[in-house]
Amino acid sequence: MKELIRIYGRHYKGNLFLAFPVMMSQAGQMIVALTDNLMVGQLGAVELAAVALANNIFVIGMMFAIGLISAITPIAGKAIGAKDRLESSTILKQAVYMHPLSGVIITGILLCGIFIMPHMGQDPAVIKVAIPYYIILCISIIPLSIFFVFRQYAEALGNTRVAMQVTLTGAVINIGLNYLLIFGKLGFPQLGVEGAGYATLLCRVYMSIAAIILFFRMDLFKPDRKNWKLTKFEPIKSMHLLRIGVPIGSQYITEMLAFSIGSFMMGWIGTNALAAHQVVMSLVGFTYMVSAGLASATTIKVSHFRGQRNLKEMNRAIYASIHMVGLFMFCSLLIFYNFRFFIPSLFIKDPAVIAIASKLMIIAAMFQLFDGFQVNMLGALRGMEDVRIPMILLAIAYFAIALPFSYLAGIALKFGPQGVWFGYLFGLFSVSVQLFIRYKYKAKRLKV
Repeated sequence: MKELIRIYGRHYKGNLFLAFPVMMSQAGQMIVALTDNLMVGQLGAVELAAVALANNIFVIGMMFAIGLISAITPIAGKAIGAKDRLESSTILKQAVYMHPLSGVIITGILLCGIFIMPHMGQDPAVIKVAIPYYIILCISIIPLSIFFVFRQYAEALGNTRVAMQVTLTGAVINIGLNYLLIFGKLGFPQLGVEGAGYATLLCRVYMSIAAIILFFRMDLFKPDRKNWKLTKFEPIKSMHLLRIGVPIGSQYITEMLAFSIGSFMMGWIGTNALAAHQVVMSLVGFTYMVSAGLASATTIKVSHFRGQRNLKEMNRAIYASIHMVGLFMFCSLLIFYNFRFFIPSLFIKDPAVIAIASKLMIIAAMFQLFDGFQVNMLGALRGMEDVRIPMILLAIAYFAIALPFSYLAGIALKFGPQGVWFGYLFGLFSVSVQLFIRYKYKAKRLKV
């Protein structure tokens, strides 16, 4: 243990320093989503269903946009590690020119969803409420893209606290505006579901403006402000951002689609199975925040050490992250197993749903170990700017292994909800092994 602390101690501390603000940002976003549902749920079942339908379509485009912009961190981070601030400023300029435009394009594509919604077999009353809300959400992609440009660049600089502060204050504003605009309080118009949409849009406008103001006022960005006139738009570097960003965005979509299909399978099995699945997925989402935070820290550290040409410390940073996520997920495993009946009962009182959820909790306990590992391997490879092959491996793991196995075990062989989850477990195990092999391969051949 002393030897581990001696070798990896500073990396444990550094990873936690970078990861904790990312976790807090994600927690803030989850709280906003929860309060959205609680407030809209008071309007009625139709309104809640409309918000769920609109969000399920919108989130695909939103996550692709975020993934696209995430390429800034490893590319600019490498320049920061090499102490080439002019190069990192150049990367920022490409992103500032390109990603508001990419946000407009993604918004335009998402708006086509209003023509698809009426043909999705949903209640016409739900569609009528969902479309105006969905249009407002689509427009919010543009300010969100601007915010994420500066967020990802700040992360490349090794600062994750700035984004946390803006995100958490934005969450408070969003919740407050939800209350005022959904219910028409303090003289504001009562807009119902559209009020929730406007609250989200205004919150994201605030976040983008706050990010721009901080860029012009913080010492963190002072070298970039000085370098701005020395940099120019360079199509080759912009294309490099896209070559890294598109596969990252595709990774996010792959995971989302895979779990959405799993939800459909649960619906085929029965309402109780779907309810239990949603409860357990909510719990897994909470623990995933820790993995995602550490993965972001890993990407930052790896990109910096690449820039420094320090392969030894790069590998130590990766292993430190693996140790940390492994310890957390093992603790989560024990909690999930020992409280597999109690925790679901906090969400729902139906004994049939709790019985199914308790069985899924056992599988989820093992699932988390591999999920945390694969997320951190993706973060490490992202820091190496290796994203295309991992994207392919992820797609194979979900669509050629996990989902077919889930269908075979859960539906065809009638093992039910546990069969569906065993498919995911098998898929995550396989991709974890493949991504680790890929990391070892890249680490040996990486020209740092």
